[in-house]
This record gives sequence, C-alpha cells and structure tokens, in this order.
Amino acid sequence: MLTLGAEWICAVGHRLNRFTGVKDIDKEHKMKNKMIAFATITGCLLVFTGCMSLKGNVPFQYQPSLISSSKKIDKSVGFNIANDARPEKQVKALEKTIKDIPNKLTYKMMEDFKASSIFREVNFPPQDSDDIVINSTINQFSWRVNTNWFAVIFYLMYFGMPVEEHVGNVDVSLEIVDNKSGKVLGTIRGSGEQKLSYSLYNMSVGEAGSELAEAFRLTVKDLKEKILTEINIQ
Repeated sequence: MLTLGAEWICAVGHRLNRFTGVKDIDKEHKMKNKMIAFATITGCLLVFTGCMSLKGNVPFQYQPSLISSSKKIDKSVGFNIANDARPEKQVKALEKTIKDIPNKLTYKMMEDFKASSIFREVNFPPQDSDDIVINSTINQFSWRVNTNWFAVIFYLMYFGMPVEEHVGNVDVSLEIVDNKSGKVLGTIRGSGEQKLSYSLYNMSVGEAGSELAEAFRLTVKDLKEKILTEINIQ
C-alpha cells in the first residue's frame, strides 16, 4: 500500500514538473523574443548612427554670415594659423574624421572675413605691409551624438520620439595685434552652438555634421561683430 502511494505521489510530481516545465519553456521563449527584439532595434539604431557619422568636409562648407553693422575697417590684416587648444578628449573624438582642423578653420574664417569685407585686405600668412595681425586660438570644436535610450527601450522611437540629438559646439579666441608696434589691441572670444533632434523618420535629413558647421558660422559671426564694436582700431 505504501508502495502504491509512493508511486502515485511520484506520478503526480512528474506530471506537475512537466506542466511547470512547459510554463518555464514559454517564459524562456518570451524572454528570448524580447531580447531578440531589443537587439534588433539596437542594431538598427547603430546602423542609423553609423550612417550619420560626421563627414569631415561638412563643417567648413557653410555660407558666410551677414552682419548688421555697415562699419568697415580700412586696414590690411594677416592671419596666422590657429593655435589648437582644445581638450585632448575633443581632439581624439575628431582626429579620424577631420584632419588638420587648425588649417581648415583658419582658411574658412579668412574666407568669411573676406566675404564680409570688414577689412580692406585679408592675407595669409601675414605680410610686412599688413596693418593688423590676427592670432586665433581654438578653444572648442566638437560634434557629438546623444542617444535617447528611453525611446529605444520602450519602443517610443516608432511613434516619432527623437532617438538622437546631434550637438555642435565651437569656441574661438582672437588676439588683434598692431603689426608695426607689436601692441595687442585687444582680445575677443566668439562661440556658437547648434542642437538638432532626429527621429527614425527624419534621420536622413541634411548632412551629418551640419550642426558643427552652423555652430562655426555663428562663432565667426560673433567674432566679426565684436571686432567692429569692441576693438578700437585706429
């Protein structure tokens, strides 16, 4: 009798194990499906991010800015190549996508100054005949992508919630020097920032790095206006 009871208990236990085992298997399948779905979404996001990686020529292709002042400085100015004083982290972040930033930044800045006709003449390198020499320093020139993981994890990206924010920051200082006497006439600092958010549905709009180009344009505009209003050039 005890033997029969033991066999019955074992049989019931075996059936329960099979029943709960099925439930466990279902849970495992559901968990695997969720993990696969999350991995797929993350993979898609990484592909989008890769497609939107910074293009090295874009930051230097902006249209020169217009300034409100009609004031002109009847002087010849010479630019030296910019000194790169960016933090090491920023230098490493862009070193693979943009080569020789000081050279390219100086050239574009000169082009912008020429287009605005603030000075009578703009040269590189400075000539002995130049009245003014401009020494520039790059304090910041960065572009980064901030990912909205909340929108990814909870699938809100499919409802139009932004999944990425692209941020461009530029900060440049100019030292204005009298070429004849060597006297520093003044120092100014200009900066600009541009932030744009992207969803899955507008990720391909514009060129990657356009935020950095706009931040650069705003910075040079700021510098031009400050030269006209803050520096006393006789």
